[in-house]
Amino acid sequence: MVKWPWQKGAKHSEKDDPQSTINEAWDRYTHLSFKKERRNEQLSEIRKMAEQALSIDPKSVDAHVLLGYMEMEEKQYDRMEEYFLKALELSDDPYDELTWDAVIMCLDDGLKDYPRLARYLEKFYEKKKEYFVLEYLVNTYVELNHFDKALAMIDNYLLFSSKDRKKVEKLRSKIEKRFRKSGEH
Repeated sequence: MVKWPWQKGAKHSEKDDPQSTINEAWDRYTHLSFKKERRNEQLSEIRKMAEQALSIDPKSVDAHVLLGYMEMEEKQYDRMEEYFLKALELSDDPYDELTWDAVIMCLDDGLKDYPRLARYLEKFYEKKKEYFVLEYLVNTYVELNHFDKALAMIDNYLLFSSKDRKKVEKLRSKIEKRFRKSGEH
């Protein structure tokens, strides 16, 4: 039976294969201990593995995302953002679920750090002008009370795409209604 690189007992040379190292690091990260002392030890080991993989392959999206998580664990949010944005820049696939989930979880669901989230989404939107990114970005602008930017994004999207027109018009209506309620004109 073939063992994948991230499975226990799989043989690989970490020096030759940074992806094997990063796969093992991800596996360890998903199985962290709840005991603080053991957890800190495990995080240190995972960080070393991710840094080793990154030193071998500086363009590893997975290594950048994992190091972003390590920075999040240490509450170093500026460095976390740097790693996540670098991962986005390096990613061939802007839909990369790992990068998207990491940033959304950290900046929106957890920290409610809307300025940072807006910067991330703006970069993401540059790569992939899709409705789901537009909607997230527009709603982030609304959280920041940047209604003018939100409406400008909608107008821009409609200029270049007729796709999802009904959804976009509904989003516009929702934003305009919230804008009127806020008393800003």
